[in-house]
Amino acid sequence: MTLDEFIVLATSRVPDSKDVEQAAQRLGISKTELCDLVARTVAERFLSRAMPWSAGGTAMNNLFSYALHAGHPGVEDLPLFARRVFESFDEGEYEHLGEPSEFQGASRTALLLEIVMSGGTGVPASLSDEAVTRRVRATAAVLARRALNREVSAIVAARELAALRHRVGVRDDDSDFLVCVAIDSETDALPLGPVRQYWAADALAKKDEEIAEAEVWATEVGEAAFQNIARRFGGAASTSACSRRRLVRS
Repeated sequence: MTLDEFIVLATSRVPDSKDVEQAAQRLGISKTELCDLVARTVAERFLSRAMPWSAGGTAMNNLFSYALHAGHPGVEDLPLFARRVFESFDEGEYEHLGEPSEFQGASRTALLLEIVMSGGTGVPASLSDEAVTRRVRATAAVLARRALNREVSAIVAARELAALRHRVGVRDDDSDFLVCVAIDSETDALPLGPVRQYWAADALAKKDEEIAEAEVWATEVGEAAFQNIARRFGGAASTSACSRRRLVRS
């Protein structure tokens, strides 16, 4: 499988281990090097307008999904360069309220990728660490509030909040986020969200009853933590809110 064939595949589905193995062998590089090469090529093609933002974002999302489930220590969660390219596309996928159009969507992705491709580690002032922390806190507050309002699954909200734990500026032993980590840990085998598309219908049917029971448990266990997170970071949501409303890529 050539590099071009692999990238085309990644724009249509999540690559599996066989796909990655074939591409790496064809190119004579490691799996880690393949992840970085794919990321660099996608970034270069997007910046040169040879690849649409939608295709680039899909390719990086699917590469990230592969890395999460690869079970390979070299690619788990993507190597650093590929991770930064993925995050550049991911940052553009969500509406950042209160920020100008040049910091939204494809423009945001392009701005971040130019920094990544130049070897820089900094970010524009609007994307400084402090600003990012405020937006992540705002995101946490929105997630917690939506869980309390039953707008999203308590399990899914807990998983997302657990993933944000190291980005909201709290201690590792923060009790509210540890509750989310515990919910995530206890339910990590349950198919929820996008991963359901990879499960057979009969297998999902067997799991759905277990999911329903776990959802009741997670709602009860997580209620106080969700309330605290919404209260603690709710101010950030109203002042520098980063809405997790997904933008439509074009």
